[in-house]
Amino acid sequence: MSFEYKYLVFKPAKIDTNYQDILWKAEVNAPSNYKSIYLILIQDNISHNNRRTLKSWIDFLKENEFKYDIKFSGEYIKNYSILDSENTIDFSLFACDIKASNHFVEINSQYILPILYILDLKKGGIIFPNSLSNRIKHAKNIINNNDDEYIKDKKSYLNIFSQIEKLVQICQNYECDIHYEIIERKIV
Repeated sequence: MSFEYKYLVFKPAKIDTNYQDILWKAEVNAPSNYKSIYLILIQDNISHNNRRTLKSWIDFLKENEFKYDIKFSGEYIKNYSILDSENTIDFSLFACDIKASNHFVEINSQYILPILYILDLKKGGIIFPNSLSNRIKHAKNIINNNDDEYIKDKKSYLNIFSQIEKLVQICQNYECDIHYEIIERKIV
């Protein structure tokens, strides 16, 4: 006996990122109540532009003549100790790569056609995150201002839109489009 079901999936469109092009976010930790020129310089640079390539961050450390040691170097995390006159400043870099996490929204079969209809989407394709966000805002207005019987489960639709909006935000941060399609699975 086999069982088939369909679901609609929204996920980041596949992007082939060159490792050198991945942007990294920095975080700095210093002992409490500790102030130094190094610390202020790092904090100012982080607040000014906290998304740079790894090479750009390393160049920043070298150009400002920081003395640093690498504590940990993983694929998506790098930790450094910056040696200051009296203390050590922890400097961490985190990859802003969409492939570092699994981001997707799955919608079960009973909501597929109504969601596609109200968002005015085809059965599959790629969409710009801002465009999808605008369609979701429009769909929420329709649902919230409509008492028709065909929209029986407003809470579920609004919850689905909320999940998709989170994905939209992630895709905007990573500057990638959103891929959506109906997938059929067979369980044997």
